[in-house]
Amino acid sequence: MTKKIDLWSHLTSARLIGLLALIIGVVAQMAGYSGMLVVLAGIILLVAPTKYCQRHLDMLVESLKGRTILLVALYDALFWLLFFGSGYFILWRFNIAGQVAQATTTLTPQAMINPAMTLQNLESVRMLAWTLVIGLLILLLFNFVTHTISRALMWSNIADKPLNKSFFKRFFAVNGAWWALWLIPFCILAFALAKNPQLLAFAFIGLLIIASYFTLIVHVLFVMGKKVGVCISHGIAFGIAKFYRFLVPFSFALIAYVIVFQLFRIATYYAPDRLLQPLSMLFVVLFLAWLRVYLYPVVKEFSD
Repeated sequence: MTKKIDLWSHLTSARLIGLLALIIGVVAQMAGYSGMLVVLAGIILLVAPTKYCQRHLDMLVESLKGRTILLVALYDALFWLLFFGSGYFILWRFNIAGQVAQATTTLTPQAMINPAMTLQNLESVRMLAWTLVIGLLILLLFNFVTHTISRALMWSNIADKPLNKSFFKRFFAVNGAWWALWLIPFCILAFALAKNPQLLAFAFIGLLIIASYFTLIVHVLFVMGKKVGVCISHGIAFGIAKFYRFLVPFSFALIAYVIVFQLFRIATYYAPDRLLQPLSMLFVVLFLAWLRVYLYPVVKEFSD
């Protein structure tokens, strides 16, 4: 006598979400929309171990509780406010310096053969170049400090760690070493693709996504009490060797993003254009804040 298999008993909440994502992704693809990532997320949730998927679904639900997401979003929003504000300020100063250099530079045939005017022109160009270099260095240093402070505040709240002088000092050390490490590929990319701005922008975004992925792991290792060198070396190693451990949580995060984003589009359908951009930025900041809270126990789980 053959034993009947109850398929419904194997259809857990996580697998049901995966099945719905698979169906919706296929329908979206057939309708001419991009749905392949949703299809892939659905397949991952269907084939991954049941208990593993359910545990990460429970983590997702747990991450929505409390006010941590709002605090993390606030710190992130303040950083981006200072980031764009400092960028606009440096650009404004550079425009003023350019206008001054233009006013004091004489580009005529007579000026080219006049030693005094040539020296004046060279001095104007030199001052403009120094203004650009010093401005970029100040911008880099300022954003490093604000990024470090904001991330220290974020992760101290997520991990429920006390803020003190030692915490900030160690976080500045690990973030400084991490920034220095990533400046190398970013600079190489900038010089290599300087003649192709569109490709450079695309490559920068891709490299920034990769850097953000590894940064998450490095910062989690830091709040777990690891040393600076261990945070960086293990952060890179875990990011590569343990990537498969992120497939299920990334799948849940992608599905959550698609659902919430569609709701956001409906809610802001009639919003005026002047409000749509700040509302979109708020949506992204809140989503990334939740993603950090959600992924913290994921990284902590395989790093213990």
